[in-house]
Amino acid sequence: MVTRWRGAESGRRGRIFALARAAGCELPLDDQGKLAVRRPLPDIGHVIGNLIDTGTGAGEGAYVVVHTGTSAPARTWPAEGHRQAVLGLAEDGHRVVVTGKERELTTYVAHNVAVDLGGRTTLSQLAALIERAGVFVAGKTGRAHLAAAVGTPVVSLFAPVLPSAR
Repeated sequence: MVTRWRGAESGRRGRIFALARAAGCELPLDDQGKLAVRRPLPDIGHVIGNLIDTGTGAGEGAYVVVHTGTSAPARTWPAEGHRQAVLGLAEDGHRVVVTGKERELTTYVAHNVAVDLGGRTTLSQLAALIERAGVFVAGKTGRAHLAAAVGTPVVSLFAPVLPSAR
């Protein structure tokens, strides 16, 4: 028998919480069971503001973050797809910040039209950077979950499963 978690959840989410509870895992009363990050995040507004030419600070939504790479290449768009997305966003007037672990890849994707922060941020700095972004664009990576945890809208770019898929 599956019981509702704290009596407030139903459906799939309720069943998941009930399973966790049955396994001996109980959330504290003030925990809503949503993705979250430990706070406070570092204050990076002055740093990113200077990089994207908004002065001493970058307000929320002042830029788009495009994250390249993944531990499993089949989970994401190819580098050229990311590069075209960055070029298109820049052409439409968006300020773009490219992140990722591999500097060679981020430099290629940024293509002198975006700020290249590849390999230059800690996880907490990346979370702060993503939190201030208007949107986060990435393949199927853990960083997309990080964006969701800080409340930033996510656009996930999935690699086609079949050669004819788009």
